[in-house]
Amino acid sequence: MTTPELTPTGTTSSPPRTDTRTANNSEPTYSISKVANLYKIGASTLRKRLAAGDLPGAHKLPSRSGESWAIPPTALDAAGIVRKPAVAEEGRLVAVEVAPPAEALASFESVTGRLMTLYEAASRQLEAAESDRTNAREAAAVERTRAEMLAAELDKATKRIEELERRRGWFRRR
Repeated sequence: MTTPELTPTGTTSSPPRTDTRTANNSEPTYSISKVANLYKIGASTLRKRLAAGDLPGAHKLPSRSGESWAIPPTALDAAGIVRKPAVAEEGRLVAVEVAPPAEALASFESVTGRLMTLYEAASRQLEAAESDRTNAREAAAVERTRAEMLAAELDKATKRIEELERRRGWFRRR
């Protein structure tokens, strides 16, 4: 713990930064309570992970009550801590619980697998229907040809009958 410097009488000092930027002023940082509100993690769990060194880039800063943690969002991302989505509720934003990425990914893979199975089944049904349509067209073409041949034979037989009836009249006695 560092001790604050004493300022000479008649001058004022600004309070130390607690929750704004990291030491190199390039990235915003959050306190433990802010992370607990914005991300899907409890404050005690976060403290345990900070003590274990699981959040690279997190560091302590002096504060009014001693020291406080300054946690950059990149450290949270690297540790796999998921941010809560915000939704509007009566004119204010409220955090909503969402599934962790692993669970969401497993759910997505499950749905994708079911959709692929349905797609493959539908593709097989389509192929079968196209095959049936092709077979039906071929059968219809064969039957049309057969009907044309039968019509031609019928015409031929009708002409033969007419010819025979005409000839028969020649041989009749009157």
